[in-house]
Amino acid sequence: MITELTTDQLAHIPEIVVEFRERGLKTGRIDRDRASAYAKRLFAFLKRTPDPKVMFAEGPREAWRMVCEHIAGSPIEGSLSGFVWPYLDGQFMAGYAGWIKFWRDIGLDLPNTSIIEDVIEFGPIYPLEDICLFVEHPETIKMKDGRLHCDGGPSVAYRDGTRCWSLNGVAVPQWLAETEWDKLDPARFAEIPNVEVRREFVRKVGIERICEKMNTEVLDREGDYELLLVDLKGTTGVWPYLKMKNPSIGCWHMECVSRDCKTVRDAIQFRNGSGLKPQVLT
Repeated sequence: MITELTTDQLAHIPEIVVEFRERGLKTGRIDRDRASAYAKRLFAFLKRTPDPKVMFAEGPREAWRMVCEHIAGSPIEGSLSGFVWPYLDGQFMAGYAGWIKFWRDIGLDLPNTSIIEDVIEFGPIYPLEDICLFVEHPETIKMKDGRLHCDGGPSVAYRDGTRCWSLNGVAVPQWLAETEWDKLDPARFAEIPNVEVRREFVRKVGIERICEKMNTEVLDREGDYELLLVDLKGTTGVWPYLKMKNPSIGCWHMECVSRDCKTVRDAIQFRNGSGLKPQVLT
């Protein structure tokens, strides 16, 4: 039984991380012969037909249309309502496959898990009754500092038109990723319910521009914290926001607080249920 890792074993972890991150971020075409051989192994494991028909989709949208056509006998209309994620995540299981390889490399006696370890050579997979449908790798994956990021376009793009947008590892709406910073309306940050997306909005637009354009008034100030009175116009009207700097990543946040808040301390108490300032903003 392994109860503690040695220095050499710990040093092996970064090597595994690098290897399997690269494999998980693979782009380009799937090797057709390799996929066909894997499909037979997979269907034998699942005790299905020994010779499945192998098909390929250019991306998740096309794959789901093909699945619906095969099961329902007719193409789906409009949006991807009812979308079901594939049975196997393919390359997105790279972290799990790397975890298995690490333990095997340091001498742990594991059962044969090659079905899981080899699946990361492909995109997601739908093993239907007599068809094994492979989704191609993304056409492009764009990163920054080890996180999905593209300011001005999609961070992940498939050949079927499927797109994902990310800023600094946070999934964001297309309009936020693709609109130039000086074309974004600062008031839109109040429309964003997710705190991480709102943070990326503030990071892109700039805290100074938001405060300037929205005629904010400082009610109270304490260190990197300010309680601002923000005029959101329309039926929303004037509302207090706590402006604060995330001590863990150095980015500014603005979060709406109760109208009863008159000081920074009031706002922190309202937000955290405590007057203590957080070491890391969540």
